[in-house]
Amino acid sequence: MPTPGKRLGVGRAAEVFEWGSDAVIKVLLQEGPLSLLDAEASSQRAASEAGLPVPRIRDTLLIEGRPSLVMDRVHGVDGLAAVEAQPWRLWTIGRDIGQLHRRLNEVQAPAGLPRVADVIGTALDRPEVPKRARGRLRALLDTMPGGDRLCHGDFHPGNVIQSLEGPVVIDLANACSGEPTVDYVRAQLLFAVGTPGGDISWRDRMLIAVGRGAMSAAYRSGYRSQGPIDDGLARRWKPLVVASRLTEGFPEERVVLLRMLSRSLREAEQSS
Repeated sequence: MPTPGKRLGVGRAAEVFEWGSDAVIKVLLQEGPLSLLDAEASSQRAASEAGLPVPRIRDTLLIEGRPSLVMDRVHGVDGLAAVEAQPWRLWTIGRDIGQLHRRLNEVQAPAGLPRVADVIGTALDRPEVPKRARGRLRALLDTMPGGDRLCHGDFHPGNVIQSLEGPVVIDLANACSGEPTVDYVRAQLLFAVGTPGGDISWRDRMLIAVGRGAMSAAYRSGYRSQGPIDDGLARRWKPLVVASRLTEGFPEERVVLLRMLSRSLREAEQSS
């Protein structure tokens, strides 16, 4: 059996290494049973069987007690790096990403995935969510439709690799079963709230904001090109998605998210 080679990347929950000549292995940072990978693996297989471009899963195994997922290696760069290298392709890349997300959201979710509504409901009890808003949010959640489609849970350009064969979706670790509009709303939120780190000038921050806005518009165009979106439903999902984001450990976003929560909750209640 191969051993992990060069580390290719590390995130909040896992790190990725070379695995032989044509594969990678994603190793969770925490120790535990292989069942920790069940949702991700079943979601990736469901997407693949539906014809979506995702890395093919080869095996699951334990590496020093840490659950690990072996899959085909996809050569390319993520959507953000692709736009940085070729900014004139921003609209094309953004539209392609939006179209791909819509196709993913049309896939039947495999059995056993967490439900989006349950994930959000658990988040509403967290201390990061203002107490004065929790009752209103829970009342709103109780009115939201269920669903059985595959929701990525963390869809953004960084999780779409631009390969020679086209865009490939990666990292379905947060996949859920639910109503697709919530996944669309979350993707829009991720475009909006990311805060550049480090010592960045005012001019560069403005350029980043403009680029993010253009990429978001391209994404929306691509997603909507595959069918209509219920904008009223999207407005009702938004405060719930914002509240959930508050619990994910990004303190630099908190002020923006709290303002967004107040405004979006008022708009959701008015449209109900």
